Amino acid sequence: MIDTKIKEKVIRERVLGGQSIEHLSKTYGVSPGTISRWAKKYIRDNGAISPELYAQDMGKEIERLTEEVRRLRAERDILHTLILESMQRGAPGADAAYKYLEKTLEEKNN
Repeated sequence: MIDTKIKEKVIRERVLGGQSIEHLSKTYGVSPGTISRWAKKYIRDNGAISPELYAQDMGKEIERLTEEVRRLRAERDILHTLILESMQRGAPGADAAYKYLEKTLEEKNN
């Protein structure tokens, strides 16, 4: 049985201090699964963050990531176009750059 004071300290360091589960597990000799359960229960019981606020934060994060994906795809498309134009002009290394780009696109789609 784990001492109550250690449990409280682990929960405080995880939930309020942001310590990693791995770090706490090694420091206190408590399994990562146990620490995770304690932290989730504490958050649920004490309203450390409301489900609504969590969902709102996740919605914002999804919007941010969606915009980042859109921007990265546009950059990739521009790069692809530039490589094709370089190949048409016979620029040195353009063939290798095209093959590399195609390979990365294939890997992404698999």
